[in-house]
Amino acid sequence: MSEAKKTPLYEQHAAAKGNFIDYGGWFLPVTYQGIVEEVLHTRKKVSLFDASHMGEILVEGQKAEEFLQGVLTNDLSVLKNNGVMYSPICYPHGGTVDDILVYRYAQDRFLLVTNAVNTEKDYNFLKERYPESVVLEDLSAEFALIAIQGPLSLEILKKTMTEDVLPSSIRRYNFLPDVKIAGIKCLLSRTGYTGEDGFE
Repeated sequence: MSEAKKTPLYEQHAAAKGNFIDYGGWFLPVTYQGIVEEVLHTRKKVSLFDASHMGEILVEGQKAEEFLQGVLTNDLSVLKNNGVMYSPICYPHGGTVDDILVYRYAQDRFLLVTNAVNTEKDYNFLKERYPESVVLEDLSAEFALIAIQGPLSLEILKKTMTEDVLPSSIRRYNFLPDVKIAGIKCLLSRTGYTGEDGFE
């Protein structure tokens, strides 16, 4: 078995004494102090999550939307630019390949965020089907993904923004493609998955 991969924040997790597990080939901290304490902290205050193990696949080209319409169950035509949509990817017989988030930059440019254990499977499935007019690229190794979740997430995120863009201006399931957070160029979305408000 190959050695588990580490996210760019591995050293920080180790310094915080995270309890690591092998998750889908990634060496990830599952807890620090305990599940109950950490759930309550997220519900009442705020928590940071390292989701850098998630996959990112770029789909672009003149027929990018048409291609994705053929493999997703949700209707991309209703998704506006800078919008995010949840959708399963399905096999022709109806079974599920994965459930993903689709980020729409434009009609000819999309970013798919996949579950870590399925990234290679998703990419291979799409690669077998995409037409010559579509460019498909696995960018997972180029992304670090951090989520801030909880009722204080907006307040804390605002303190890190180095420009006039307010995170509160991002509606749920929307994103801004080029913002600076703590001086670093980021894509900022608001899709929260913990039941609390949050950003990624």
